[in-house]
Amino acid sequence: MNEKYGGLFKAMPKAPLAEFLERVLEGLDEGQRSRLIIGEVSYNRYSPTVETLEVFMCLEPEDKNHWIWVRVESDSSRGTIEEQFLTKDSYLKQELHSLEECFDYYERKNEK
Repeated sequence: MNEKYGGLFKAMPKAPLAEFLERVLEGLDEGQRSRLIIGEVSYNRYSPTVETLEVFMCLEPEDKNHWIWVRVESDSSRGTIEEQFLTKDSYLKQELHSLEECFDYYERKNEK
């Protein structure tokens, strides 16, 4: 398999995933950071012009299934970079603008 696909992976640029994750977590206090369980940090190319950096994480306790998906999309054909913050119940229903809003969303939900 290494001979068949190895060169393809070597040709791909190395995405700065650690730096991306650090930028996503900027502004969170230590208590908020300690509640996050990072599941996956990824770089994806969906077309020649659309690329994303994404992080999928859960809030402790994990059994509550309170997940947060941060997706940053670059579309070079339009010259845009868009940031999305999604949670389990807000996905495609409510626009959130930061990780802090995601925390607030789940805290409000727990109060009900």
